[in-house]
Amino acid sequence: MPGGDWGFVAQTMAGNITPPPQSLLTKSTIDAKVTRADNIRDRLRTADIQTHVKYWHDKSPSTQFEHKKYADGWDTGFADARAFFMWRTGFGGTPVAGKNVGADKIGNLELWILKRLGQAGMGGERFAWEWEAGFRKAVGGFDDAVAVDD
Repeated sequence: MPGGDWGFVAQTMAGNITPPPQSLLTKSTIDAKVTRADNIRDRLRTADIQTHVKYWHDKSPSTQFEHKKYADGWDTGFADARAFFMWRTGFGGTPVAGKNVGADKIGNLELWILKRLGQAGMGGERFAWEWEAGFRKAVGGFDDAVAVDD
């Protein structure tokens, strides 16, 4: 729909509507960013889990938590963020190196978390919040590692 001077196409061509920065990345840049994230994954995971456990141990030392759920959520969150980021590089044929293919990130994080909580069997679980907190922390950590702008 051209819409004249105020249409989406005209405004995009004029540079008034710009795509998110990650959508202009080349396959080689995406691969490099994912490699960087993969290289720091274990360090991020360990630090995040230790911080979570220490916080709740200090905050409520007599409460029995299920911190494994945090770790499981973290693992799922990192894997999902990674898969979304690389999505376009592996589908519809192999992109030519150096060409812009773009990267994605999880768009509606709230809805995605609800879907993944259900798939993980966390619906109604007392400590489902730990799984969710781990998931959110890992998605944020991955996004920071690959420098995804909002």
